[in-house]
Amino acid sequence: MSDGTNARHVKIVGSYWMRFSLRTGGGLTALLLALVTGLGVAQAFITPVENLMKEAPKLGHSEGEAADSIATIAESNEIAGALKWITGLGESEIEYLVTDQPALLSVIWIFLLAFIPFLTVLSAFNQTAGDIGNKGLRYLLLRTERSNIYLGRSVGTLLFSTGSLLLLLGLVLVYVGLKLKLYPFGDLASSGMHGFLALFFLSLPYIAMCGWFSAMFESAFGSLAICLLVTGFPILGLKMVNWATESDLAWMEQLTPWGWKYDLLSGDMGARLLAYGVMLGFTAVFLVLGMRQFQKRDL
Repeated sequence: MSDGTNARHVKIVGSYWMRFSLRTGGGLTALLLALVTGLGVAQAFITPVENLMKEAPKLGHSEGEAADSIATIAESNEIAGALKWITGLGESEIEYLVTDQPALLSVIWIFLLAFIPFLTVLSAFNQTAGDIGNKGLRYLLLRTERSNIYLGRSVGTLLFSTGSLLLLLGLVLVYVGLKLKLYPFGDLASSGMHGFLALFFLSLPYIAMCGWFSAMFESAFGSLAICLLVTGFPILGLKMVNWATESDLAWMEQLTPWGWKYDLLSGDMGARLLAYGVMLGFTAVFLVLGMRQFQKRDL
């Protein structure tokens, strides 16, 4: 048995956990929900553009003219104002998202960022809780240390979540690129990487948070309930306080990963790197708390 954390053991546990997640009903359900939700969000914005492209020839316009019209609409003050209200970003940031980046994809990434914390919870809430309840981890303890089990489950969950994101974004990019033909390949690739990094970094602290709460409970359902509550309650609570008091408490959202999500799409590299660092900081704190909880609990 290893005397401490062993990278090889972590890799083995993580690889098995990722494959196990793909075979279980819970893992497949989480993947299906992620794809249905993500593609539904994308379709809500792609469909009007697709309809406009289809109607253009009937009205005597070429695809190029239709694409120019779509670009003009996307860069309009009305769209910029709506995105500014939703995200709270400055005018220069909004201009970057709708002018320097493919506007349609930027809008899709913005809305997906609002769903990713909850979708991540659905795939990460049962890292250890179910096996703690049925005492299934005792067999692993004969072969490796607790730290390897905990980190391996976290890595496996991260791999599963990352694979889901890549599949979702790949489908969106392929559809927009092949069906709509609005943007050149380079712009699609750049925006796709930008969106993936934003969604990936936002998912990290929620995976670590779910691991922490999963180590507290002996019930997968209990872990799911508390993870959803902790994810959603601060968001809803602050919105209600803002509405009731007509005060601006947006700064308090930055005490949670949620408050930094749109900075992950920033055109300012410094602001974006800061947001990445904040997400890694939240992840590290939750990971340490989860490790401590898992080390001392009865398995």
